[in-house]
Parts: sequence; C-alpha cells; structure tokens
Amino acid sequence: MRFFYLLFLIYFLFIITNQHRLRSSLNYVKTINDYRLVYDGGIKLASSRETIKKALTIAYYIFELKQNKKRKTWITENPIKIYEIYRNDNFVGSCYNDAILFNFLAKNANINSRIVELASSDGLGGNGHTINEFYSDEYKKWIMIDVNLGIMFFDFNKTPLSAYEVRKLALSSKNVEDFLSKVVLLKLNRNVSKKIIWRYYFSNSREFLIIEDDLIAKNYGRKIAYFFEDMNCEFCVKFGRFLRSLFSPIFRIRIQDEYSPKIYYRIYFWTFQFLFATFVFINIYYFSKFIKNVFFSNKPPKSKIREF
Repeated sequence: MRFFYLLFLIYFLFIITNQHRLRSSLNYVKTINDYRLVYDGGIKLASSRETIKKALTIAYYIFELKQNKKRKTWITENPIKIYEIYRNDNFVGSCYNDAILFNFLAKNANINSRIVELASSDGLGGNGHTINEFYSDEYKKWIMIDVNLGIMFFDFNKTPLSAYEVRKLALSSKNVEDFLSKVVLLKLNRNVSKKIIWRYYFSNSREFLIIEDDLIAKNYGRKIAYFFEDMNCEFCVKFGRFLRSLFSPIFRIRIQDEYSPKIYYRIYFWTFQFLFATFVFINIYYFSKFIKNVFFSNKPPKSKIREF
C-alpha cells in the first residue's frame, strides 16, 4: 500500500513541476500530408482578402495591451480570464497565454485559428514556444503568426508562410543569418533580436504540436480546475492545471517528420491513467473495508476485563 502511495506521489510531483509540461495530454501522430489536408475542409472565414489584415490587427492589439506591464510565466488557460487580465491588470502572461488570447479573439472575428507549440527535443514540451496559425482562403493555406514576439514570415514572392514551413526552413539552416536570408520578416515588435529568433525557432522547435482544444470550460470538472488556476498562488495554479489535465485533456496533433524526436506521448498518458486508477481503486477498497468494519461488523466488542 505504501509503495503505491509513494509511486503516485512521485508521479504527481513529476507532472506539476515546471520541468515537466506534459499535462497528461494524448497526442496523435500525423504526417505532413495529414497536416496540410485534414484541416482544410469546411472552414468558415471572414472575407479572404481581409483575413491577414484582421489577424495582424488582433496581434497588434494584444501587443499594445502588453506594453509596460510585468510578465508572468503563467496565469490561466481560461481565454476570457486572460482577456480580462490583459485589459485591466498590470501584468501579462507567457507566449502560451498570448496564443490562447489570439485564438479567442480571432474566432470571434470569424477567423479560423489554432494554437501550435514548438517544443524542444526532450519531447515533453519544456523550453518551447507557442505560436498561432490562421487559415487564409486567399492563399488556401495556414499562415503562421507569432503573437508573443510580434512577427510573421513571408517568402520572396510575398506569400506568407505556415508554421511548418518556417520551422523546416529554420531547422534546415546553418545559423540564424542563413535562415533570415531565406525569408522576409515582418516585425510588430522592433525589440526582437536574432538571438531570440535563434532560441525559439532553432533550439526549441524540434517538435511540432497542434493543439485541438478551444480551451473554454464546458464541464463542472474543468470549471473547478479554472477556479484553482485563477487563484493568486503558484501551487494553486499548478494544481489547477493538473486537475484540468484529468478532467479534460488537451488533444494534440504531433507532426512527425525528419526533425521530430522519436518519442510517443501515449506511454506517459496511459502510465499516468493506470497509476491514478490504481490509486483510486486501492483507496476505495480500503475505505470500504474500514466502513464495513465500523458499521457492519458482527463481532462482539472486546471485553475490557483482564483475565488472570
């Protein structure tokens, strides 16, 4: 019994620490052909010629909201709460929070948007970067926009690039100068340096993950998780994220190519599910045994009289 408690405690601490950002999410491995074809059907968008203009307007709006405010590594996954914090408070969140907010505002502007994570080579999402893609009917493709850094990439024909195209060009380049010589860079933020671009698009983009979740609370379990995430307490935020991963896992599409590490998230997901289920069943068994002994036992009470 103690062994299972210890095992679950170790895995629980492993999940909620900053070094591990798996969030118990099940990943489906897709090829690049799947990435290009599966998501292009049945898309309702704004006017095709206005899509890029609207996306840039939203990105610039978020950039303006963030000016002269203190940055935190994490606030919450609730897009409505993120919007309220960015507008009213004196701090903003991480690149992941920026991506959630852009996704929320873009969909309200009738633009189909999704969140893309560029994760490091450990395969667990640590030290990564989160960006967005929106679909343009004009170009018939997904277009990348980095809201956190305030940048977009184009080729020399002035065609905007997708997140996968940017990542592939970056990882196939010798250095950041070689990469920037192949693209046209549009900056909303003049403070973005070559060093930052190198860090996010070379060092921390070995994995390509598409997040398929609207990140809005739809059930009571997730609302409880958001309640903890909204508390002004670092441990409460981590515990809220842990609860959210249990109640409503984020499903992700993991793009497999020559640059992706050979790591399969299913092992981590099912290991956690097995340990958590084992922990619950063991507690139910011992609790039922305790209740039975206390309330339903037919044994006569032990006599307090000592026999000599």
